[in-house]
Amino acid sequence: MPALGMAQETGKLLTWLKNPGDAVSVGDVLFEVETDKSVSEVEAQSDGFLTDVIAAAGDDVPVGQKIAMISETAAGSGSVPASKSEPDLAPEPEVVSEPPKQVPLPAKDASRPAAPTGIGGRILASPKARRLAREQGLDLARLAEAGHAQPFHAADIDTLAAMGQRADITIGSSRSFVTASCDSAAFDAVLAQMKEDAGIVLEPHALVAGFAAAALRATLEDTETRIVIALVSAADRAPFLYADPDRTRPTRPRLAEDDAKPSLFLRDMTGTRITGVSLATEDAPAITLGGGDGRDFTISLSFGATLQSAAALDMLDAFAARLEAPLEHLV
Repeated sequence: MPALGMAQETGKLLTWLKNPGDAVSVGDVLFEVETDKSVSEVEAQSDGFLTDVIAAAGDDVPVGQKIAMISETAAGSGSVPASKSEPDLAPEPEVVSEPPKQVPLPAKDASRPAAPTGIGGRILASPKARRLAREQGLDLARLAEAGHAQPFHAADIDTLAAMGQRADITIGSSRSFVTASCDSAAFDAVLAQMKEDAGIVLEPHALVAGFAAAALRATLEDTETRIVIALVSAADRAPFLYADPDRTRPTRPRLAEDDAKPSLFLRDMTGTRITGVSLATEDAPAITLGGGDGRDFTISLSFGATLQSAAALDMLDAFAARLEAPLEHLV
């Protein structure tokens, strides 16, 4: 068992990817092992045949202990030992008796999704699969929800990509939710470019509030309706009330009166781990913006009876589009 970390004492062998007697070459992945920090692939360090396999899937193996050999021939390759999760049971003596009565089993709940097979609720995947999923903005949890066996490999990313992107809507007793994500690179670039080229310091909160107000206004029948955005940031939990920020310059935002009723709550949680917030006391739609600082933006929209589902989807998509291509909506 190789050492995959500084403080690693054991590794849990998850699965063999080669069978005893198989020919292997340098770089071929032999098996996957889980440590307390990650799931890693272990590659062959020489050419030959896999033989003398003595560790089974599910075994916790001390670092440095022999688990198999790579030999010049396939002689004595044997077979992989049985997994600990499937112990050998001695055969029971045959008993001749009356056939048991058939007891009907309860019907399975088809609406219940298959439970992921990760350990402790974690998603098991190879480092390459995690990297590809991250680069493509894909969620490995969707494979688990669809019932695909873990751990996931690079080949599973094609299956995940074929599922397409999703906007999740959860309907509860009083509030519904829509979530989305978008690239934050262009937003950060615009702020830096305006400051460097023109010496203009754009207020990110005012800019985000303007994009949110414009997205909300597009869903209203009366586009002249006054929109008040109540913005709360991670650094300052006291709300700023912006009046029609989509119709003012982001460098000169106009604040609403202190007792103005918000048309939309906007929580800027960028730079934190928070991705969604919903409070029972809110009667207006609420957007939570997370991620940023080099990561993709995550957007969560919580809404009640004041906003129809179709309008919520259009609003969230329009808001995400403005964040992803801000320069197009500033010109």
